[in-house]
Amino acid sequence: MSELKDEIEAKKKSLQNLEDASDDLMMCEDDAMLIPYQIGDVFISHSQEETQEMLEAAK
Repeated sequence: MSELKDEIEAKKKSLQNLEDASDDLMMCEDDAMLIPYQIGDVFISHSQEETQEMLEAAK
């Protein structure tokens, strides 16, 4: 049972991190800036719009 609680807490933390990143990204004024997005152990740079779409899909 504690394993499930730990997993739920980890998912909540991950969701909060995604929401925080999304909020920070919306405050970014430079649309031409490439934003690094972590996939596994690798960071890939995308446009602000593409990164926002990836964050929404990850939620």
